Amino acid sequence: MVKIKEFGNEKRDSLTISANSFPFKLWNEWDSDCIETFGNCRWMKMWHDHLASKQLDVFRVLMEQVEELKFRLDKLEEKPVKKQTLTLGKE
Repeated sequence: MVKIKEFGNEKRDSLTISANSFPFKLWNEWDSDCIETFGNCRWMKMWHDHLASKQLDVFRVLMEQVEELKFRLDKLEEKPVKKQTLTLGKE
């Protein structure tokens, strides 16, 4: 359920959000972090969690690229380097 409070000023407008069926153990963990890290300001904790979750996608793509580079480097290391002795006739 969402309740919207409009004050006619975008900076002051707010909304109230209800979350249901939150597992109690997980709620206690989330709420403790909210109290310790954000001074019990739940909207700041929710906003922080939202921004952090958006960054997870960036890290996932980065890790995929790192894995691809490691794969390519391993392939390069597997190829034997041909040493060729050159003579004055370049043969």
